Amino acid sequence: MMNLSKFLRDSFIGSLIWTIVFVVIGYVLGDSWKHYYGFLHYVDYVVIAVVLVLLVRYIFMKTRKPKNHA
Repeated sequence: MMNLSKFLRDSFIGSLIWTIVFVVIGYVLGDSWKHYYGFLHYVDYVVIAVVLVLLVRYIFMKTRKPKNHA
């Protein structure tokens, strides 16, 4: 089991990184974000596809039987 203080520290650092990335993107795009809005739904498809592939791989790895080395 993970130590609570380590979990909180790592979660905070990860959240801080994501927040900084999104703030910088917002600052750089400014009002021109509307220009890129139509493109962003394609990013959703890519993220969903990657998550599905990783999920299927995880399920496959957990359910396959180990080989017998006899």
